[in-house]
Amino acid sequence: MIETSPKALAEFIDFSFVTLTALEYGDIVPEALLERAAVIFEGMTGMLYPALMIAGLVVLELQ
Repeated sequence: MIETSPKALAEFIDFSFVTLTALEYGDIVPEALLERAAVIFEGMTGMLYPALMIAGLVVLELQ
């Protein structure tokens, strides 16, 4: 069951930020398989999004 307290929300946001910025995990670790898959997807998104944005800007500049 997912907690809905303000503290839990802050922990979710912190975990998401850590995942997107590829920092190290320390205090929160995903336990369920679905949570781990979501973390992998979010981590890949956190790396690919800036790369695609920069590539898009380079392509616009070269045209």
